[in-house]
Amino acid sequence: MPISMTTLDNCIESADYWAKNLPTVTYYNRQRDKRYAIAAASFSTLTGLGVWTILQTSTQWPAVLVISLVSGGSALVVLIPQIMGYAETAEKAMFLCPKYGSVLGQLHDAKAMVKKGEDNQAYQATAKKAVEEFQAIKSEKDTAGITRDLIEKKIKKNKSRFLSRRH
Repeated sequence: MPISMTTLDNCIESADYWAKNLPTVTYYNRQRDKRYAIAAASFSTLTGLGVWTILQTSTQWPAVLVISLVSGGSALVVLIPQIMGYAETAEKAMFLCPKYGSVLGQLHDAKAMVKKGEDNQAYQATAKKAVEEFQAIKSEKDTAGITRDLIEKKIKKNKSRFLSRRH
């Protein structure tokens, strides 16, 4: 089936969006991962410092329960980013950025062939290869669970934070 200019334009629009916005996914997921690591380290430090003091002064069950809960909380905080896949998503997004940039160039090259009036067979071959590459990259992104909604929420949240700081 021949590749239409509409298909090519849609692929270009999508590839351009993802090439520009995947770094946002990488940044926010790395930040989330770091925040949880800091929280886990804080809980662990609190537990480590508090356990000896509390156990030396009291062996009553409420004190032991508090230390046990903080220690358990620390373990749970360590698991959250792994369960949610923050680091993995950030890594996949970082890996996909240059792929989208490359395929964007290929798609623009195919479009330029039409504008120059080059042979339709050469255009179709170039366009088909570029669209197939785009679809493969899109499939990788979709498998990673990276969606426009995820990015739009982050951008909207970040804009509102920025605007609230300016006033």
